[in-house]
Amino acid sequence: YVSSAVQRRERLASLFFAASLLGLLGEIIYLGRPWDPQEATAHPTIPSTWSPIPFTQRIKARIDDYIKYFRDPAFEKLLPDPITDPAFQRPYTLVLSLEDLLVHTEWDQKHGWRMAKRPGLDYFLGYLFQYYELVVFTDLPMQTAMPMVQKINEYPGYIMHALFRDSCAYEGGKYVKDLTYLNRDLSKTIMIDTNPPAWSRQPSNAVKLPPWKGDPRDKTLIALLPFLEYVAAMSISDVRPMIESYGDKDLPSEFARREAIARAKFMAEIEEEKKKSKNSIGGFFGSALGTTRSAEGEKWIFDRMREQGQKAYEETQRSLMESKEEIMKEQAEQERQMQEGMR
Repeated sequence: YVSSAVQRRERLASLFFAASLLGLLGEIIYLGRPWDPQEATAHPTIPSTWSPIPFTQRIKARIDDYIKYFRDPAFEKLLPDPITDPAFQRPYTLVLSLEDLLVHTEWDQKHGWRMAKRPGLDYFLGYLFQYYELVVFTDLPMQTAMPMVQKINEYPGYIMHALFRDSCAYEGGKYVKDLTYLNRDLSKTIMIDTNPPAWSRQPSNAVKLPPWKGDPRDKTLIALLPFLEYVAAMSISDVRPMIESYGDKDLPSEFARREAIARAKFMAEIEEEKKKSKNSIGGFFGSALGTTRSAEGEKWIFDRMREQGQKAYEETQRSLMESKEEIMKEQAEQERQMQEGMR
């Protein structure tokens, strides 16, 4: 004997099972439906016929597109095409992480959330602005990171672009910053980051640093300037072999060591030339005629490079101060338009 309650449950179970099968069949048919015009453009090799092979190919393609929506960056080109005007063009792109590189955030019960800018950040951005297109790339959501970017990018605004979590790839439960989506020449692109998954696809472009935890005596950003200035001033054709040559060593320290060796060799050569010049007839007449090596010629190339860079930086700062009011009005208008667009 089977009670009426059991019979009712069995009928409901059968109905639920049948409805599930119908729903699954309907979903399969929906996924395999013919392309709409936009899909047909994206998948030109798969026809819209109902024959079995194209039908299953459309199902697979739509499932792959759905997965890619969450796995890949939001756009195929994350940055607009490079500026071609020589007055504004920067030959190199510098991709900077945000959290624990440029800033450090922490929370406590007394003060809540607080953000600290890394020592030397303003000078770091202002000085490199003459050489690099500066891009902040963070795996934080836009609504979290945008106020932080705006805080460090107040007047005059050296950061040209900001990218957020939706611009990252998602792989193995980690957010990856895939530089191939940047729409930039990777031979002229440097990434500075503190998170290993971030650079996992292009380690040869990455200057790898430990996270900054808020130490106010930190000098890492300033220590990085000589290397970054050298790359730009010497017009390095491909930054990747140069970065790879440092391996796992601390790049600012290793670059300073190599520079010290090269400087010592250069100064030794200058002293040797002076000794030979004094002991030669040509050196005697050259000294008498004032044609010996100039003081400028005796300067180490890095010193001349930095003097020129510092001079250009100071001239830019003077120019910015003269047009501060106009620039701030433009920034306020851009922020207003951005806020209206987000509503």
